[in-house]
Amino acid sequence: MIAVNSNCSRIDAVKASANQLKIQFSKPPGVMNGSSPQLKAVENDLQALDVSIRTGDAKKAELALSAAESAVRKLDSTSAATDRGGPGQSLSPVQRLDVYA
Repeated sequence: MIAVNSNCSRIDAVKASANQLKIQFSKPPGVMNGSSPQLKAVENDLQALDVSIRTGDAKKAELALSAAESAVRKLDSTSAATDRGGPGQSLSPVQRLDVYA
């Protein structure tokens, strides 16, 4: 039996969260400029997360996941603010949904 707080189960949880984060980060082509410093920072954080998962150290992987999550949230908030005309305007979760047919 594997303990809930074992290194293996913690790494598996980080892997699952990382996959969800990558799906959240993926944008349709042409939505954002590829040379944005914030976009590059998110990509670097996601790469660092992958490397830390491969090392097998749960503590480092959890820290890298936290950094990547905050970078993606920051990128989402700045892109939503620029889409609506400024950083002072906030969006409801329903207004941020994108639907593609």
